[in-house]
Amino acid sequence: MPYTGEKDLPWPDDLKEVCALINSDSDYPNGDYVRYAVKGRIEGKPWKKTKEHPITNGVPLEALPFAKMETQKFDVAPGAEVLIALDSGEPVLAVRQVGKGRVVTIAARSLSLTPTMRMPHDFANAPRYAIGSLVQPDRSGSFVGWRARIFGKGTPSELKVSAENADSFFMVQQWKDDAGKVTDWELLFKDPLRR
Repeated sequence: MPYTGEKDLPWPDDLKEVCALINSDSDYPNGDYVRYAVKGRIEGKPWKKTKEHPITNGVPLEALPFAKMETQKFDVAPGAEVLIALDSGEPVLAVRQVGKGRVVTIAARSLSLTPTMRMPHDFANAPRYAIGSLVQPDRSGSFVGWRARIFGKGTPSELKVSAENADSFFMVQQWKDDAGKVTDWELLFKDPLRR
């Protein structure tokens, strides 16, 4: 969810200094509950990559259920780079260097780490989107911490998953050393519509 501020008041300057996306209409507390921002909620628009970056490389955004997703309208902070935007141009994910650190800000509306999505009741495989979304915080955390994702020693290969455990949206890659011992693994997105 966006910054929980005071209804109809601007963002504080100290928050603007440390975010890559700024000046959104704030959600606001109302008694014991947080209320949605009065304006700025955008629903159902596709996302697109605006540039290649370690956070977004290999993520098939086109496989996400955009018709069921919400984004909050933000401005891009000075010096920030937009990595993902709506096809109408509003920023979704941006990065920025702040002093010696880095910041990643996402405009997807959410109640936790994963974007809010209204799922149809016949959608049997909704968890795949929640699991897939968790790859982004991992990649973002590596980027912010100035650390490249370092995989295990050895050669990577796809771990074949069959029958009831197969999922057309994901693949698993594993690394084995010379002795055949698994040293690392990675969960990757895969667009099931592309062959």
